[in-house]
Amino acid sequence: MAAPIRRARTGAAGAVLFGRRRGSRRGRRPSGQTRRGSPCRGRHPASLPGPRAHRRGTPFHPRRGHGQFPRWIPLPPPFGGGVRGAVRPGPSPGAPRTGDDRDAGESPGRIRLHAAGRAPGTRRRDDRHGDRQDTRRPAGALPRRFGKPSGRGEPARGPGARIPAAHPRADARRQQVARHQRAPGAGFPALHPLRETPVNIARVLGERVATDGDRTAIVDNSRGANRTLTFAGMDAAASRIAARFHASGLRPGDAVLLLQPVSAELYILFTAILRSGLVAVFIDPAAGREHIELCCADHPPKAFVGCARAHWLRLVSPAIRRIPLKFSVGVPVPGARRLDHRDPGATRDAVEDCPADSPAIIRFTSGSTGPPKAAVRSHGFLLAQHRVIERSFALVPGELDLVTMPMFVLSNLAAGVASLIPRADLRSPGSIPPASLLRDIRTYRPGRIGASPALLENLADHCAERGIRLGDFRKILTGGAPVFPGLLDKLADVAPNADIKAVYGSTEAEPIALLDRREVSPEDRAGMAAGRGLLAGFPDEATRVCILRAGFDPRRSPMTEESFRMATAPGGEPGEVVVAGPHVRPTGREGDAAGDAGLRVAGTVWHRTGDAGYLDGRGRLWLLGRCGARISDGHGILHPFQVECVAHGHPGVRRAALLSHQGRRVLAIEAKGPVDAGELKSRLGWAFVDAVRIVSRIPVDKRHNAKIDYPALREMFRSE
Repeated sequence: MAAPIRRARTGAAGAVLFGRRRGSRRGRRPSGQTRRGSPCRGRHPASLPGPRAHRRGTPFHPRRGHGQFPRWIPLPPPFGGGVRGAVRPGPSPGAPRTGDDRDAGESPGRIRLHAAGRAPGTRRRDDRHGDRQDTRRPAGALPRRFGKPSGRGEPARGPGARIPAAHPRADARRQQVARHQRAPGAGFPALHPLRETPVNIARVLGERVATDGDRTAIVDNSRGANRTLTFAGMDAAASRIAARFHASGLRPGDAVLLLQPVSAELYILFTAILRSGLVAVFIDPAAGREHIELCCADHPPKAFVGCARAHWLRLVSPAIRRIPLKFSVGVPVPGARRLDHRDPGATRDAVEDCPADSPAIIRFTSGSTGPPKAAVRSHGFLLAQHRVIERSFALVPGELDLVTMPMFVLSNLAAGVASLIPRADLRSPGSIPPASLLRDIRTYRPGRIGASPALLENLADHCAERGIRLGDFRKILTGGAPVFPGLLDKLADVAPNADIKAVYGSTEAEPIALLDRREVSPEDRAGMAAGRGLLAGFPDEATRVCILRAGFDPRRSPMTEESFRMATAPGGEPGEVVVAGPHVRPTGREGDAAGDAGLRVAGTVWHRTGDAGYLDGRGRLWLLGRCGARISDGHGILHPFQVECVAHGHPGVRRAALLSHQGRRVLAIEAKGPVDAGELKSRLGWAFVDAVRIVSRIPVDKRHNAKIDYPALREMFRSE
């Protein structure tokens, strides 16, 4: 009976310490893992339960390929001549299930990380790129993406297609279209131009101190008390913490498990870890002891840094107890060294130069659909991502940003933008009370905000009901989940002075495309209301976007330039969105050929987003939803966003989700007002929707509280 009691205490401790939300699911145990005891106590990581190939560093099973489209697809124009327009035939209906059928959180196995930077049986890091010269493809190696007639009564797609000559931004748009009309890979720089150069983004932070040392870096209101730190103060505090780390024996490459709430202390500690060349490891402690054990086995930390509450996990987690060095932040804790950035002491101003491909951050997923999966960000990736974000998001030194997405604070610090940390639980943005945010907005008057659509919709509805105007906002960015036109219009009503943009990106690539609300034309709105999908905008300048053809399977064709050219779909044809660029993180462990969802072509890694979409005649990206959420039945293929965009145009709809249930096309509606299900179903006659069901709640993701959790919704329907 001891084991069940210990498990119950573990789950309760994680929930009390870090706020497990209702409905959260524990990660499943890998096959072979027993209920009693720790799966990794006294065992070498290679002997842990899990896929045999991953344990021994040999290639995993061939990754499932791209899914197929059937011979007919019920999409409105521009895909074809009507509801049942023809699309290039794919493989036979009996073809095996492939990569499109995977859902967002699926992973075939754990990512094995090794302190030496390589897996057993693989080449050393210095041999991996020794013979590589130039990864750029010669101009003309791949064909133009547009320029050919579609064969379905459409005009030829060219650089100036559908751009009015008198449009005020005609020249700029023609340049954007011309840029995206290039052959994929032609004229672009190498994917990782910083890979061979020692870098550290902490140097950029140090340069900011030299120019803006007296400016405000962080306004911390997370505890209800106004605490302000300047850039010089941040640098001095981080140097004192770095000195403590170095004196304790930590050296570049050592992993540090960091469990600290979002606050000024979090970013002081994080900056100290980066400048010391250490690797910051982030996990979700609320996922339970098994999650902690597996994460620590994948990449054993040498130090544990956390608040006093986090140290309670030492009582229930053998993996944390085995960590050699332990530090408590602020409050003294038995068995741990106290860290306080305000204590006088030695400083260490040196910034360690690290190889660009060496890990800087390792963040483990919660493992709700399988074993925890590591997302590795290298020093070169962080610097490249910051440069893209600084330009794309128009970060201007001296601005004050209301932070609701903690991962962007690092770019704010490097760009000289002050970050306001509100008094709110940022782990659940959809549950943050709008009144709490409004108090901080009125007190500090931030000029910009970047937030989840769920948070901004609650804030916009709250302001609209009370006639409140957010006149101080000049820039509003929203992303992390689908952004429908109705939300952009709401934000424009309550923040009339703001430049409002929707950002499409992913963990591996941020940003991919941006959409300015002012550039959404009436024709675009009509297209979204007619089932064309969701407009995501022009791809970012640093991002290369291609669409994989239906039926593409990497197991059948090696990834050469020729095979990639054949796999790329022309404009207007739907397929899976793949992206590449200097800020696109190669999926999986650094050095993997392509990772779990990537393609390596002539030295360039293309990330497979798992999203279905297409490029229109102007080079803009339209999204159709997750590839694994599409419906294929006797009526053909139907993608979620085709129907959900139409449903979101109804004023009484809060959320909408399309799925197949018991062989029927069902549209689930979470209502915030009166909804006439019969009238909505009649509007969707072209989509052959069999039923419209009003539900009390549609499950969403835990991170942004806005993306539809289709597996959970299917399970909810099956349990009824």
